[in-house]
Amino acid sequence: IQEALSAVSNNQGSITLKAGTYKGEGNINLTVQNSFSQLYGEGADVTIIDCENNGYLPGFRLQSGTFTIQGLTIRNCKAIERSYLY
Repeated sequence: IQEALSAVSNNQGSITLKAGTYKGEGNINLTVQNSFSQLYGEGADVTIIDCENNGYLPGFRLQSGTFTIQGLTIRNCKAIERSYLY
């Protein structure tokens, strides 16, 4: 997921995730930077980002810009800073 977010972050794009559970490096602790991006899942009940309660890793960190998330579930994530979505 991070690779796709990085590719669109300067080009104002959208990403659609296929149904499944996304976890591990590159799929959690995601950073969105400097533009407008959209991340869509195929449904909150079938498209899941799972941090697996791995320390204090957030689901997302928005550095600047506007970011839309729709149709997915983010679970088992933790963060200690307010700029994170978990």
